[in-house]
Amino acid sequence: MAVLKQPPPIPDRPGDADQFVGSSACIVCHSEIARRYEQHPMFHAASVNRPEENPHVTSGHPVVFQTGPFEYTVEVQGEEVVHRETLRDGRQKVVADQAVGIPYTLGSGVRGKSYLINRDGRFYQSPISWYNQQQKWDLSPGYSLEISATRFERRVTDDCMSCHAGRMQVANPEVADVYASPMFLEFGIGCERCHGPGRAHVELHEGGRTAVVGEDQRIVNPSRLDPWKRDSVCFQCHLLARRVPRHGRSVFDFRPGQGLEEVLSVLVHSDDTSEGTPDKAVSHVQEMYSSRCFQESLGQFTCITCHDPHGVPPPVEKETFFNRKCGDCHAADACRASVSEREAEPFRNSCVQCHMPRREAGDIAHTSQTDHRIRKRPGPPPVDRPDESPLVFFASMGNGLTSWESLRARGLAAAEEAYTFILQDPRKLLGTVELLKQAHEAQPADHRILQALGAVHYLAGQDAESRLWFEKALPYSPRDEETLKMLGIACYRTGDFASGLKYLKLAIEVNPWNAEVYARYAVMAAVFQDFQTAIAAARQGLTLAPALTPLRRDLVKFLEEAGQNREAAAERQKLIQIESAAP
Repeated sequence: MAVLKQPPPIPDRPGDADQFVGSSACIVCHSEIARRYEQHPMFHAASVNRPEENPHVTSGHPVVFQTGPFEYTVEVQGEEVVHRETLRDGRQKVVADQAVGIPYTLGSGVRGKSYLINRDGRFYQSPISWYNQQQKWDLSPGYSLEISATRFERRVTDDCMSCHAGRMQVANPEVADVYASPMFLEFGIGCERCHGPGRAHVELHEGGRTAVVGEDQRIVNPSRLDPWKRDSVCFQCHLLARRVPRHGRSVFDFRPGQGLEEVLSVLVHSDDTSEGTPDKAVSHVQEMYSSRCFQESLGQFTCITCHDPHGVPPPVEKETFFNRKCGDCHAADACRASVSEREAEPFRNSCVQCHMPRREAGDIAHTSQTDHRIRKRPGPPPVDRPDESPLVFFASMGNGLTSWESLRARGLAAAEEAYTFILQDPRKLLGTVELLKQAHEAQPADHRILQALGAVHYLAGQDAESRLWFEKALPYSPRDEETLKMLGIACYRTGDFASGLKYLKLAIEVNPWNAEVYARYAVMAAVFQDFQTAIAAARQGLTLAPALTPLRRDLVKFLEEAGQNREAAAERQKLIQIESAAP
């Protein structure tokens, strides 16, 4: 029997959970700042989904809109907001209908809001979003109108929640994306996300004495940190690229006063700070780093040079506010444009309108963003992005890493990109495999490397190799739902249905909310003539994804094989109606 290799030791995680006091404790002494901060978008980053805060929706008067073959409804049922997706056939008869309660929102509402479903401590995103700039409800970014595509099953991960919520209650540090009750310890981005846990600071001042010079108050003023650690406070959320937690770390481990590289390795495309940067909704930090304002400031120019972290100016004062920020560094007569040019639309004597124009955000519909490259003569945005440039460590984040951690970060970032965008370029997949294998040779027992090797081989269609790597990963995390699911799928694709049933049964026990898992499980049960198990699994999957036509087609076959011809005929009729509704 093979001896399980010991994984590398896990660094100590922050043990300061009891040192957080919540923003309400800060208000006692900092009420003026707190009042201003209540208007800041970060304060509203996440919230309970209260019926009265859903635009244009009131009890008895839902919002209804049509997108492709689907009709979407946002309605109030008692104290709950419900999102509904309805599919009708050519005769307008309802053939698929799914309604889900929506307890939480993500997003401040400045651009819009997304909506969360809670399933046993796991978050899923609704296909319905609110777009504030357009003042409309519409399909959430990235959702497909294909009949069988994912509807209410898009998982919301730790990486999302770490930036869109003040503080989460993680159920188990070793298990990703699962939360205990209450899930939100603080909804909005609170004081302690930028200033660190506040208990020692509060107790010091409640004791009625003033700190002596050099006394550790365990409270951080970011403006007094060195430039990189100061910027890391902002970068923990606003530097969005390929973010790889370092070995033994999670996205929730960062504390103000650290350099971000102590918790995360962040990799970007090498052209992300060039003039050809594509119009992405989350690229402000990379753009700022490409600006002359930043590059010639010797670390003095930063996010808070222009942005007040405690408040935002009222709309009528924004131009004056930001013109004054530019004037702190640039003389009033430095602008070479004529008075008539400066006063013309859309510039209106605004430095920002001229040098940081708003543009459409290419990866999020119905939104726009401000160009943070601060260019002297902004031109039109690029139409097409060139071929993907290689991933490189952002700024100095690769410095100080061991060769193994550098390989690990680069390999995991490349694997994440391949898996996210389903890159089928054989050269890129082979390059990713080579990085991961080098990292594996240096440290054979790292679960995430083993899992990533399984995922990349799966993308390459190498099912036997994919299974091998996932089997190597499983002993290090026997209840990891992604490993169990992918092992089951690999067994399905290689014809080992007995093993596939075993792994998928465990995957269902860990997370009973995945229609794809039920679909695969049903097919494998049918191979062993266990049609009642197959029928039950198929029906469960269809409660999660009513329009999943391949699974409904399988259900018809299972019912026929089981001699349940009346039920099979009814399901076949539903299948015909659903397929007739496809565009």
